[in-house]
Amino acid sequence: MSGIIEDIEISHLNQPSNPVRLTIDRLEELANSIQKQGLLNPLIVRIKDSNTFEIVAGTRRYHACKMLGWRKLPCHVVNLDDKESFVASLIENVQRQSMNVLEEAMAYKRFVDNSGWGGITELATNLGKSISYVTKKIQLLDLPPAVLDSVKDSSLKPSIAEELCTVKDKGNQEMLAGIITKQHLSFRRSRTLVKSNELFTQYGKSEIEIRTEKIIKTLDKGITVLRVAMNRMSELIGNNEDNEVIVTKLMHHKNLLHEQIDDLIKEKKKASRVR
Repeated sequence: MSGIIEDIEISHLNQPSNPVRLTIDRLEELANSIQKQGLLNPLIVRIKDSNTFEIVAGTRRYHACKMLGWRKLPCHVVNLDDKESFVASLIENVQRQSMNVLEEAMAYKRFVDNSGWGGITELATNLGKSISYVTKKIQLLDLPPAVLDSVKDSSLKPSIAEELCTVKDKGNQEMLAGIITKQHLSFRRSRTLVKSNELFTQYGKSEIEIRTEKIIKTLDKGITVLRVAMNRMSELIGNNEDNEVIVTKLMHHKNLLHEQIDDLIKEKKKASRVR
């Protein structure tokens, strides 16, 4: 990138009008590093008018140096338009891996959709990334808010969130994300779970829902069979009240049936929570 290196008064520097990063964090850590080692890389800025410059890349460094009370900052002054400035800032942040995955996705979307500067192919070429890479990142933003919150707090890995984008139904996306985070599933197991959920019935139910309903129906039948057996046992007890030994044995088995019914009811409740 052609231009000149110059020390510029910090008061003459303005923050980006269209910033790539929407959050600025860990400033104290960066300020401590700069205080110990100095500013290793100059800010990239562009001329706005005769007396001011706009930061293209290095907003965090600008704020950190401001915290340290610096009056001047070394700057690489370049001649860029709005589009070129945004791309340059985006490239630096991607190369430094300084953005989280959702910030990255939002920046890509702003370039393609909001600013209308070009398509995904052009953006991918500028970044040195594949078209698939950029597309998958943008698609993350279509996930339900609850799933995006899981990505933000790192309870759901971005790679798994990308797999969830292949599921058409947002309700199923949210359900799967909940299962994956609660059970701390690996990427491989999560991918298998997501792929199985792609098979829908004509009623729009997922394979997971179908299997769960089948389990609940089976448990219901088991509970019914045991209750019938317990009723029959009660009849036998009533018919043999004069035989204490038989009644004692029958009561024992009746109590066992009662415990088995309780166990099946508990299993049914567990299965119902998965739906």
